[in-house]
Amino acid sequence: MSQFQLIPYNRIQDHFKDQMNIALSSGTLYNINKQAYDSLAHFDQIAKKALAKSELIHSHALNLLFHGKLPSFISQWAE
Repeated sequence: MSQFQLIPYNRIQDHFKDQMNIALSSGTLYNINKQAYDSLAHFDQIAKKALAKSELIHSHALNLLFHGKLPSFISQWAE
């Protein structure tokens, strides 16, 4: 939650306390994130290599809207 959605640690702590009655320190949240990062580092490299070799990468450009429109370099790919 803190990485993908950029939710601050204090809000994550509140969530765990309110929903599950689990008190988590900032250090615990940091360690959880670091362990996940370290565990996925090898997969990250494998995925990047596989995507680089792929003829087609399935993705979307919704985050690339500029004034509600796709930039020209994106719209030509979509045609």
